[in-house]
Amino acid sequence: TSGNNITGKLNYFSLDNGSFHKQDLKIVPVFINPANTGTNTDINKVQTYFNEQSYNQAYVSWKVRGQAPILLNWNSDSLILKDMINDAYAFNWHTNVENNYLRIINDIKTGIFNQYNSSAIQKFLGWYLSKKNKALYDSVYNNKGVYLMFITDLAQNGGEDGIGMVNGHICTIFKNGIGSYETYVHEIGHNLGLDHTFPCSGPPECDTPSPGLRGLAKGVTEHFMDYFNSKLIFWKTDWEFIYNQTKP
Repeated sequence: TSGNNITGKLNYFSLDNGSFHKQDLKIVPVFINPANTGTNTDINKVQTYFNEQSYNQAYVSWKVRGQAPILLNWNSDSLILKDMINDAYAFNWHTNVENNYLRIINDIKTGIFNQYNSSAIQKFLGWYLSKKNKALYDSVYNNKGVYLMFITDLAQNGGEDGIGMVNGHICTIFKNGIGSYETYVHEIGHNLGLDHTFPCSGPPECDTPSPGLRGLAKGVTEHFMDYFNSKLIFWKTDWEFIYNQTKP
C-alpha cells in the first residue's frame, strides 16, 4: 500500500506439504483407417506440455503413458461388437442419441463410414475398450487420479476437436484435434470438473453448472477452458479447484 491506496495484491494458495499432486494419463489410439495407425502421438511432448505449460500452474504433475494403436475391424472384433449391440438394447442406449453407437458398429461391418454424435463416439470407444482390454479399462475406473484419452479418426458431426466427460475418467480427441496439446489440456480439464468459461448451451449442461463457468463471451480470454483463443492459463480459482480435485 501507499498511504491509503492499494497498489497491488498477491493471490496465492498453499500446497499439501509443499508437494505436487500426481496424476496418470493413458492415451489409447483407436482407428478405422489402417493408414492412420501410424499417426504419431508424441507422449513426451504431451507430458512436457502438461507439466511445464499448463497443469504445473495448479501444482499437478502428470505421467503420460501411450498404448498400442487399435484398428477397428469387423472380422477380428465381431464377437465384441455383437455383444455391444446386445448391450445397447438391453440398457436402452439405442433410444438416446448420445449413447446410441449402433450406427458406428453397422458402419464398421459395411466399411462405409459416416459422421456421428461426439458423445456416441466416446460411449462406443469406452464400452469397446471395456471388452477389448478390460484390465486397462478397470485400471482407469478403479483408481483415483487415472484418466483415459482416446485418439480416434471416427468422424464427429459437430466439428469438435475433442470431448471430455465432466467429472469423468474419459476424454476423446478427434482427428482435427490430434497434436493440439492445448485441446488435450482442455478435455482433461472437463474430466477434472471444469466447465467452459462461456455460458452453458442448455439442459443438461445448464442443470448443474460446474466450476469455471463464468458467462463470458467465447474467445475473450486466454483460458484453457475457452474456445477460439490462444490457450495459456488457468485462473487462481481454477488452481485451487484442480489441486483439490487431484488430492490422493
